[in-house]
Amino acid sequence: MGSLKDVKYDAFISYRHSEFDSFVVENLHKKLESFKLPKSVLHKVKNGKTRINRVFRDVDELPLADNLSEPINDALRNSDYLITVCTPRYPESRWCMKEIEVFLQTHTRDHILVVLAEDEPVNSFPEILTLEEVETVDEKGEKVIIRKELEPLAADTRGENRKEVLKAMDTAVIKLAAAMFGLNYDDLRQRQREQKMRRMAMAFGSIGAAVLGFAIFATATLIKISKQNEMINEQYAQLQDSFAGTMANVSKQLLQEGRRKDAVYAVRSVLPESGEESFNNSAFNALVTAMDIYKVTHEHSPVCDYTTGGWVNGFKVSCDGNYIITVDDNSVFVYNVSDGNLITKIDKRKTLGGGGMFEAAFCGEEGILVCDNGEATYYSLTDLSSKIVDIDSESYLYGSDDGFVTYAFFSDILYAVDNYGDVMYTMDMEEILGDDSIWLYDVSFSDGDVLFGFDKEVCLIDEYSGEVKYTGTIPENYGMGCVMDGGILYLACTGMTEDDEPYLDAYAIDPDSGRELWKQRVNDYSMDITGVAVAGCFIMVCTTNDALIFDGDSGELLKEHSFSDMICSCWTEDNCFYLITEAGKVFYCDYDCVSEMKGFFNIAPTGNISDVLYRGGDFFCRYWLSNYVIRYSDMISPLAKREDDYEPGEEFSDIADLSIFKDEEYNVNEETVQFAFYSVDKKYIVVQTIDNVIKIIDDETKVCVNSFMSPEEELFDLRYNDLTECYILSGDKSYLLDDKFNIVCTTGYISGRDGNDLIMLDDEGKFLRIPWFSYEELIQKADEYLDDYVPSDEIKEKYGLQ
Repeated sequence: MGSLKDVKYDAFISYRHSEFDSFVVENLHKKLESFKLPKSVLHKVKNGKTRINRVFRDVDELPLADNLSEPINDALRNSDYLITVCTPRYPESRWCMKEIEVFLQTHTRDHILVVLAEDEPVNSFPEILTLEEVETVDEKGEKVIIRKELEPLAADTRGENRKEVLKAMDTAVIKLAAAMFGLNYDDLRQRQREQKMRRMAMAFGSIGAAVLGFAIFATATLIKISKQNEMINEQYAQLQDSFAGTMANVSKQLLQEGRRKDAVYAVRSVLPESGEESFNNSAFNALVTAMDIYKVTHEHSPVCDYTTGGWVNGFKVSCDGNYIITVDDNSVFVYNVSDGNLITKIDKRKTLGGGGMFEAAFCGEEGILVCDNGEATYYSLTDLSSKIVDIDSESYLYGSDDGFVTYAFFSDILYAVDNYGDVMYTMDMEEILGDDSIWLYDVSFSDGDVLFGFDKEVCLIDEYSGEVKYTGTIPENYGMGCVMDGGILYLACTGMTEDDEPYLDAYAIDPDSGRELWKQRVNDYSMDITGVAVAGCFIMVCTTNDALIFDGDSGELLKEHSFSDMICSCWTEDNCFYLITEAGKVFYCDYDCVSEMKGFFNIAPTGNISDVLYRGGDFFCRYWLSNYVIRYSDMISPLAKREDDYEPGEEFSDIADLSIFKDEEYNVNEETVQFAFYSVDKKYIVVQTIDNVIKIIDDETKVCVNSFMSPEEELFDLRYNDLTECYILSGDKSYLLDDKFNIVCTTGYISGRDGNDLIMLDDEGKFLRIPWFSYEELIQKADEYLDDYVPSDEIKEKYGLQ
């Protein structure tokens, strides 16, 4: 459902969704579908049609990214004519212009009919209808492109008021119909008049004939109205289904952008309360996906977003993982990490006029330090009290991993603030380092020590006392990354040689002795360092597009991995290196190879990622120029419970002999079949082709009852599950198919059932028990999840949400 690929239309009406334009289109639509040709001209119609049966009109704006929705594209391709209802508002709609562009990809211009509904053509007709670029030969005999003026076939419905518009529309409909049937307008107009005169003469022939005629007319009218109502109801249902299919696509896009709650809202708004009513399978499938009830793998999915008023300039997560703060130009927002609920909002002081520095960081686990170029303030999250902190209010802030100390740095002065908002110590870094040009590039925390990487020096201090444990001078650099591991200081910096050649220097330093253990220079690298990480005895340094692996003992460069996308961040887990690019691709790297982690995300981020934070299964992500931060989690469904005693009892399908497809009745090319098997009852054969098209064939009639694309590389079986009352087609994931083999929803791999529970396999091969929810129960779950949530006006307008 939701696809219009096989539905043919006589015409597609393109119009701007405003009150007057919609009034014109609604009446034009009714008049076109009720228009009937006089019998006297039927012999002139070449295609044998007697009436305009089906006209497509989208009843809602569908602003989906930069593309029209697939149902709209299908309807445009499958329409014989495009009718554009032109007013001064029409050329301003980029969606209407896209509809014309898509139509012209498969049709000629003479199949575009124009209705002038308001103002003059010069103001209402878009250039795409009045100008065309054509190739010609100039006076020199050279080919040139010129813009040729066109005069589109136009019908006029203009009037001083709506009554006059409706009157003019009758003539306009005849003009449109004449073009659609390939007839002469004057001939069709004359036939209509003659037919009307004959009806009037017959009606006044005698009183008895009039009475009889009235009775016949009344009966015919009732029948016509009944049929029209059926047609209207059918078309309304089709439009509703089309819109629901569009919302399924919207939900998918919102989920890819990390807006899970908006994704649930989009499809819940187009699904009925009861499964007894007709509903769109694509929308229901999108709801199941967005709710994550049947997620049994540890792939990362978006679970929460934290939205600010303007573009997010930065975000921080408390060391215990309970809170997140996001900062835009005017406010600091504090949220619960788990549910995304806003705890408090701290506005920049009005005296600053919205300009200047604005920084925030956690002070301990339940306090926040804010610098807004006017004052530095500590805010308590327990009672929301505040107090002024005696540090420079233009400072940059860095919170330690254990939450005990927050560092503020500005103009060579380093402040250490404890988790109560009190200044512990202050350090003049110019005096300590002996340099009047100090720029702080990176800060790294390790076991009570904190390492500062400046533009010419590094400095290691004791986090709690401020004791300087090591300082070292390095060449002036353009980028710096540093990390402490096992008591060894590792750092990387970039610079330029005297010949303006870029280089990268990697170091290992023993801070206790001050001895440089090794130094390695690599030439011709980007100025930006995006991360330094340690895993076992290896060091990884990431620049803009490269990851360099060094031997931690000798400094030998072991491997250089290059990437087409910019590297955002890197981290280590279980002594392995990982990195993520701005395109949302996660890679595993070691000294020998690099491989993309295909299963890291269940629903991967989209767009240009600005910065990320990975913390114990939670993955926080911010896009460039966006107003929200997303949290991705690798947690499985909270409803899943381990099941150690389950033994699969459902009957599995039999593999089909591929030689059966030599029978041409199956209409399947044997050479393209990758896998085939029977349903348990032997009534159906599931065929998977090498291009991952799934075909389900009735083995008795040899007819393909359904087909769809599947990303699964290999499917295992098809069986019927009486708990879900669906066929289950399984690979690594399971498709639930109704009795017409439409996809109802997609879940993790379903092994079987036990009572009212589904038994599913996780990605470690262990059985999990998850309750099966009926349609009504899932709708209730969605309503409980949404509660009274309503998307922002910006999201509603952008995605056309109800």
